[in-house]
Amino acid sequence: MDKKLVIILLVAAFLIFAVAMNYFLNSARESAENELRSNNPLFHTVPEGGDCVEGRGDCQGGLTCVNGTCESY
Repeated sequence: MDKKLVIILLVAAFLIFAVAMNYFLNSARESAENELRSNNPLFHTVPEGGDCVEGRGDCQGGLTCVNGTCESY
């Protein structure tokens, strides 16, 4: 009976840890995106074929800035 209780407690602790890590990682990602948006008003708004600056995240989702132009990769 004691082994089952220990296993249940360990599984519960792991699940709580996993949920907490997911929450913190998602909030960190959202904070980083918000900071990029405030520093770069073009963040993820440039369509395919539009002009962009590499490394700034200008291109819409799924597109990559290649040689100053947003392209699907």
